[in-house]
Amino acid sequence: MKTLQQEVLYWAEGQFGKSPELSIAIRGNKEMAELVSTISNGMGKKEIGEECADVAFFLLQICEKNGFDLMTEVSKKLVINRDRSWEIASDGSHQHVEGT
Repeated sequence: MKTLQQEVLYWAEGQFGKSPELSIAIRGNKEMAELVSTISNGMGKKEIGEECADVAFFLLQICEKNGFDLMTEVSKKLVINRDRSWEIASDGSHQHVEGT
């Protein structure tokens, strides 16, 4: 049985051919910008969910091409982030304090 990650990569390569990781990341960045726009324009939960899914498609492809599982990587990074110190950046987002 294929994982969702495998299915997404298989679908994408069937639709668009084998793309270099950089091209996938660039397109993913455009999708992230669409998500930011959707949220800032007060769109509904359905639209926000769809944009989140679009971003995830590109993350899943990159992970699959590199042989690792996105959810495993997120779990490992959560452990790291829990040990960091955080501050609010000038744009209102959160960032970790360097050296922690």
